[in-house]
Amino acid sequence: MKMAAIMSKRTKKGLLRPDAGVATINLVTLIPAFIVITWMAAEVGMALRLVGIARDAAESVALAAAARYRDGFDAATLDGTTAALGYTAGGRPLVVDFGSRMNGGTDVAFGRWDPATRAFSVDTDGGPAVRVRVRFGDDHPNGSVGLLLPGLFGTGPFSFERTAVAVYVPPRHTTSLRIEGTGADTLRLGDTARLVSYGGVSVLSGSARAVNIGIGPEVEASVLRLGGSLPEPAADAIDAAVEESVTFVVEPHADDALPTITGTPGTVAVDPVGTTRLAPGVHGAVNFTAGLLILEAGLHQFVGGFEVGGTAQVILENATMQLADGTTMVLSDQASIKGTPMTGLVGLETCWFLHRGISTRIECSGRSVVEVDGRFYAPNVQVALRDAATWDIASAVVEGVEGFGTSRFSLEGKIDALDTTPLAGRARLVR
Repeated sequence: MKMAAIMSKRTKKGLLRPDAGVATINLVTLIPAFIVITWMAAEVGMALRLVGIARDAAESVALAAAARYRDGFDAATLDGTTAALGYTAGGRPLVVDFGSRMNGGTDVAFGRWDPATRAFSVDTDGGPAVRVRVRFGDDHPNGSVGLLLPGLFGTGPFSFERTAVAVYVPPRHTTSLRIEGTGADTLRLGDTARLVSYGGVSVLSGSARAVNIGIGPEVEASVLRLGGSLPEPAADAIDAAVEESVTFVVEPHADDALPTITGTPGTVAVDPVGTTRLAPGVHGAVNFTAGLLILEAGLHQFVGGFEVGGTAQVILENATMQLADGTTMVLSDQASIKGTPMTGLVGLETCWFLHRGISTRIECSGRSVVEVDGRFYAPNVQVALRDAATWDIASAVVEGVEGFGTSRFSLEGKIDALDTTPLAGRARLVR
């Protein structure tokens, strides 16, 4: 019995010794792996934290700079730089290079934002959109991120960047578009039409149906002011502050006399394969589909219809157009009107188009384009855009606006006479 007990103990001891050795080896093997995994998790966490800091900093700097766009480059740079100082990496403040001009430095650029394509483009003269890149790399003062594990695996320092784009939103005291109509549908948009206004849009009508906007269109402005109220279905299409039951001041040019149209109208014959220059004066009907018509500096008064289609082009060479009562304008196909207004019209210096009298319509369809740096003053004109027609002008006073298809009505200026108590500008992130 004793011998059996001794043999049993020896056998147990012999079996325990190899198991203990294996457990010890496994533990020694797992400890480095555990350390590497823990270290890797810590470094990945650090990298993600820096990426988050870069993203937040880019957004803050872009918003700060864009909000001061109208105050000039120095003001935008000061606020943007101040915003960057609120972020650090590795105990050092982040560096964001603004450069010395409005077209920006290596990290910042001012320009334009196209909401349709969601694309930013640099403008050497500056612009209301600001793109900011916060970068970490060997070629930048922020340097690359010195993580150990990438070095161990031969991948080198960790470099990356984060980008944000912010757009200046004008203060609500400005007005770019004033719609004078008093009935229903004075602002009517359907399909995917867009109305984009630098300043406010004022709809004077007190009708409950003054604004008629479907599901697909969009109004983008600093503020939408209404003589009545905004119908509930239209609310989702409005990217603007909304003010209802507003009491409006008198129309800005009510006391400005429009030029009188007198004299015998001249015939307008346009060369369809060349350039035709037209001196200021009173003109009869205009109707052509090819060629270039240049309206020379001065006032051009039209007592006949103005119809342009095909590939026809009209250039305003410091010229202003005035339509007589009963005269309509039609643009179709790829026709275009571009240029700048005349100077010297007292009270109406910035106007490129004049009409006051019997209510009429202007129809634009196809891919026609109106691109004039001036005011469209026509308180008795209904502007109707169809298909892919586009208008890019400074400001407008009209009876009504209609937009359908993929048309776009864009205003980039303001009517100074309608400015109210100034409020600070602001900005919003678009990317």
